Amino acid sequence: MKKLKSLLGIGLVLTICLCLFGCGSRTRNADTSKNDGTFNIVSSFYPMHILAMNLTNKIDGVKETSMSEPNIGCIHDHTFSTDDLKKVEGADVYIENGLGLEAFNNKIKKAYPDTAIVEVAKNITGEDLNPHVWTNIDYYISQVKYASKQLQRLNPENKNSYAANEKSYVAKLEQLKTDNGNTIKSVEGKKVLVLDEALPNFCKFLKMNVIEIETDHEEEALSADDLKKAIKTMNDEKVKTIFIAKDSDRSTAEAIAAETGATIYELNTCMVGNKNSTADAYITDMKENFKIIATIN
Repeated sequence: MKKLKSLLGIGLVLTICLCLFGCGSRTRNADTSKNDGTFNIVSSFYPMHILAMNLTNKIDGVKETSMSEPNIGCIHDHTFSTDDLKKVEGADVYIENGLGLEAFNNKIKKAYPDTAIVEVAKNITGEDLNPHVWTNIDYYISQVKYASKQLQRLNPENKNSYAANEKSYVAKLEQLKTDNGNTIKSVEGKKVLVLDEALPNFCKFLKMNVIEIETDHEEEALSADDLKKAIKTMNDEKVKTIFIAKDSDRSTAEAIAAETGATIYELNTCMVGNKNSTADAYITDMKENFKIIATIN
């Protein structure tokens, strides 16, 4: 996959820092946890927001908010702003995916050194690991457990509540796997062309053999030469399945399908929601994906 693009130029960083902090580090506002007793958690973007919602469910004195809007898509496409920094200003903990998606986290560290940054993908390793790890349910469970462990450490007075919420959410995720075990097994070993960078880890969870084409969120169309290569590979290897992200541009997939007879399947990356999304949003989206996967021949 292409290298993640830098989201913030040096000049803009300096401007933001000067505007918000002056020449020295800035103290927290009077309405933050250090004064009103609230333990404030800020999550970087939608998948982390859903994860944090589950871990903080019904815990008195703990407030969780998302730094970004739920419809922005992948956080590495997000233009970091002064408003974002202001949202993090009162946070005791900032929860991020990590693995390079939040390219601006060093700016947060410099601006608010007292805010603990929890990188929930910290324990997920692998060569050339695709950072969109939450689409793999096993990886996502690992993220949930790691985030819970860190919240218990950073907010020990609510340790038992975080642990109970973790146990409940992980049980739901394990049940999701169990309920769809036959569907998962039915596609194991099948070849699939993936045209969205957020989906390879989902395919890894399904144990499918992935053929990837280097695209990103800004450049989904392929060059004529790359398109020819993709079509040749599909025909040579008899690949009849194409995965794209739900609501994405279908033009490339349709061009390949027309030459190969492949079927296009639109899957949910669990990366976009709305302000009314509930804590079960990830599970709901994954259930929709499994219904689609079950139709693959």
